[in-house]
Amino acid sequence: MATDADLVLVVGSRNSPNSQRLMEFALNAGTETRASGRNAENVDPAWLREATTVGLTSGASAPEILVEEVRPPRGGSPAAGPRRRDSAD
Repeated sequence: MATDADLVLVVGSRNSPNSQRLMEFALNAGTETRASGRNAENVDPAWLREATTVGLTSGASAPEILVEEVRPPRGGSPAAGPRRRDSAD
């Protein structure tokens, strides 16, 4: 996923070993990587506006509701951020 994305956003605690490992994988793939921490408000909207494709992943302990808060809406526009594409699409 990281090689297909302009940005990988890791949802989860920045000090979680699992989240750190996910960030390491994405960085090693050469992809810009950001961590949201455990609060969707930590996501800078500019990160999403500047990316065409965002890979979204989460640490094992990240609550699903937090992942949903960070996930861009379906049919996003360049002004609003990337388009959401589920793995089933």
